[in-house]
Amino acid sequence: MMQTKVDMNPTLCESALSELPRYFPGQAIGAGDLTLEQDYFRNKMRRHNRLLHGWGVVCGARVCPTKGADNEPDPWKVVIKPGYILGPYGDEITLDRPICFDLRTRCEAGVTGETCVERVDPWCRDVYVRPERSANLWVAVRYKESLSRPVRAQPMGCGCNETACEYSRRRDGYEICTLDHCPESHHNPPDPDDLMHTVSHVRDCPSCPDEPWVVLAKVTLGDNGVIQEIDNCSCRRIVLSFAEFWLHCTRMEPDRDVTVTAAPDAEVELTVTGRNLPREIVAVSQNPSIRVAETIWKDAQTVVVRLAVDKDAKAGEYPLVLRSRSGDLVTLPKAVTVKADETRPTGGGRKKASRDKNK
Repeated sequence: MMQTKVDMNPTLCESALSELPRYFPGQAIGAGDLTLEQDYFRNKMRRHNRLLHGWGVVCGARVCPTKGADNEPDPWKVVIKPGYILGPYGDEITLDRPICFDLRTRCEAGVTGETCVERVDPWCRDVYVRPERSANLWVAVRYKESLSRPVRAQPMGCGCNETACEYSRRRDGYEICTLDHCPESHHNPPDPDDLMHTVSHVRDCPSCPDEPWVVLAKVTLGDNGVIQEIDNCSCRRIVLSFAEFWLHCTRMEPDRDVTVTAAPDAEVELTVTGRNLPREIVAVSQNPSIRVAETIWKDAQTVVVRLAVDKDAKAGEYPLVLRSRSGDLVTLPKAVTVKADETRPTGGGRKKASRDKNK
């Protein structure tokens, strides 16, 4: 059976290591070297989370009442829904299952990935502490690393006073407790309207938080533990997440009926109008007798295309293709109309001129 030992020491942001082992051929590698490498990347991620994303509840972790046999809320008990949380020191807290929590226990530790958390001592039982009448309690969670999977360890030296077993795994876990107040760090969230003012100035790095707690909800208790109110909002820090924020890219929409008339051996300008016309737009002619000399972007509604028509261009309507850097292609089916060259003699005229010359 797998046993789990809960580590009671939280990870502080000041203890982040910035040293990485360098391996070389013939090196004797010990447990300290491998642990140092793990701690290096873990602390890098903690620092990234804390300074870039902040800390608080990312999603889920809603606190709800439990229902008994008569479909009435059970006294003293709440259920915490699955959720994802960033702790004050940058640790990830994953609640991967609904957790039934008794407010009288004050604290309960758990391990991510296990459906049933084993007690450290099987003879220990929960010690219930009855809160005061009509008390307000704040349900909070913090990161707690656990050691698991003990294996036999080879004793060093003579084997005297050596531990026969060592824990071979470190597992992410958490501890859920009740607080008697809402921490100061959970008050007075910044105004979203001040965001641009904040990012436009040189800022100091935020200081390391004093407490490891992330509050999930305020619970108001009545007589005999009857839950009167659960407030999931007033003392909950919410981390801004872009997980569900996404966009469609804007596709250029030129007017397809724009056209220009040109004569052979002439230069003309075609004004293309529409919406979302990008700066990097390029016009391409599919007729070798009609060359695009320049594509000029005026604004998102107007693009001017300068065309050069060869002298041997045949009369007719010809398409023009607009291409953007994002890969969009739009064809203007009748963009250029080449009219017949009136100065060019017709076949009948040439025959008549030839007869006159023979006379």
